[in-house]
Amino acid sequence: MAAPSDPRPTQVLVQRRRAQRTSAFNTFLLIALLAGLVAISLPTCILLFFGMLPTWVAYIVDRTRGKYAARCVGGINFSGVAPYALGLWGGDNSIGDAITVLLDPIKLMVMYGAAGMGWILYLGMPPVVGTFLNIMAQRRVAELQAKQAELVEEWGREIAGGGRPTASPTPAAEGTEEVAESADSEEETVT
Repeated sequence: MAAPSDPRPTQVLVQRRRAQRTSAFNTFLLIALLAGLVAISLPTCILLFFGMLPTWVAYIVDRTRGKYAARCVGGINFSGVAPYALGLWGGDNSIGDAITVLLDPIKLMVMYGAAGMGWILYLGMPPVVGTFLNIMAQRRVAELQAKQAELVEEWGREIAGGGRPTASPTPAAEGTEEVAESADSEEETVT
């Protein structure tokens, strides 16, 4: 008789199909949103595309699953682009104004400098956090060692496993001692 098949592989396939459909829907939604944004505000799209180039590069270069470099660089890069986008919206909002913003070296330096700060945060924070966690762990080890020393002082060295037990030896150990003593006494009688 054949064993019943495991239902888990079919569940995994169903979950993958759902994920693919969700991914396809999200891609379609993103394209529709971008098309609508380009149709409504082309100057803003031009400014965002060229002002956010470091974010696009970070997205392409980042191989991690969560795209953390792109998130870090993108958030701060957007904060560098946002004032000029708001200026566009408050003014004429024409393609000429967007190009004027993009051709101003100071404004470009602000946008790309903000992205550089995002890279500095992305690359600089893990060592800082690692050092902080290491210091906290060392402090915790010192606290635990002090607590251990207090317990050893209170309960004796035997509790820590470092000293010899003061209790009577085990029966197996008693038997070996008796054999050794009898061997010593036999040597004494023979001599």
